[in-house]
Amino acid sequence: MPSASSHCPGHLRFALSSHGSLSVAVAFALAACDSGSPSSSRYTVRDSAGVQIVESTAPLWEEASGWSIAPRPIVSIGAVDGPEEYLFDRIRGVLRLPDGRIVVVNGGSAEIRFFASDGTYLSSTGGSGDGPGEFRGVLSAALVGDSLLVYDGGLNRLSVLNLDGEFLTSRQLASNGDPVHPNRMYALEGPIPGRGYVFTLFSRAADMRPAPVLYWESGATLLYSYNGTLEGEIGWPSGSDMFSTPERAGTPEFGAWTATDLYQGRLHIGHGRPYEVAVFGPEGTLERLIRRVEAPQTIAAAIPRLLEWAGEQGAPPEALLDFRRRLETEPQVEIMPFYSDLVLDTLGNLWVERYRPRWTTGPHAWEVFDPEGRWLV
Repeated sequence: MPSASSHCPGHLRFALSSHGSLSVAVAFALAACDSGSPSSSRYTVRDSAGVQIVESTAPLWEEASGWSIAPRPIVSIGAVDGPEEYLFDRIRGVLRLPDGRIVVVNGGSAEIRFFASDGTYLSSTGGSGDGPGEFRGVLSAALVGDSLLVYDGGLNRLSVLNLDGEFLTSRQLASNGDPVHPNRMYALEGPIPGRGYVFTLFSRAADMRPAPVLYWESGATLLYSYNGTLEGEIGWPSGSDMFSTPERAGTPEFGAWTATDLYQGRLHIGHGRPYEVAVFGPEGTLERLIRRVEAPQTIAAAIPRLLEWAGEQGAPPEALLDFRRRLETEPQVEIMPFYSDLVLDTLGNLWVERYRPRWTTGPHAWEVFDPEGRWLV
């Protein structure tokens, strides 16, 4: 978990780390504080047609200042073998309530589970079904004031619960009219105060094509009103790298995907490659581009390490040969992604999770940008 130096006060928001599909570790992020005079030689700010571009070449904080990373999270929820309430399947989201309780959206059982701040199980609500307070395909949830909003992609329905998990009401969403990316492929990102709710593409369709091809599969980022009507598109479309051959289709090794988060009605969205994050205001206007200068890493050097890692997993020789063949014959990206996730803390600092190839072990690495878009650490 991030932890502060002695002069740097802690603050609110938490970040999620998932161990497979069975457990969740929660680490609480701390607010940024100044750690010395910023050097303008480490970043530039310029205007381009009304859009502010902030480009960093080096972190403002020195290596020994700012935050350090604790060896373990302050709370961990989940088990490989244990009581049913601690076993997770397809976690769709984790939220921290104002009183410190933790909510886990468990897609496998279509449940919303409540835990105390120390990880002790409290209660569950939901379950599979079509009735009030039941779900068919729970994809996401968001905290909106004193209510918990749960999006059910299977029923294309928003359910409103109180913070004890009691069902209050529900509303249907209007169809987005996209036969390739229907509503059930979307997840609730969160609210824009005074406007409605943002939905981003959650899953992508893979189809086999006559000739091998690498492409970016994407769908519009959508804004719905509070009563469920479609207001239109907002921000950039979200998607991921995909490949297709006459025999197989899916996500390529080292593929990038869109990461998003909301803070005070501002949508932060980026595609993992290049190192750039766009900030859209509540009215949908592009306000800022946050960039970090870094040389790209080609996958040419990564392929041998990937094959070595595959061999370390104990796969039989024929499986390793097939894996090597697919890497050599199926379309592959040329450059590895820079990052895989975005998280905004409660002071508006942007946390960017570095991309992790499959062989990576140890703690996840994050880079932090202040509310003005400058790279801190």
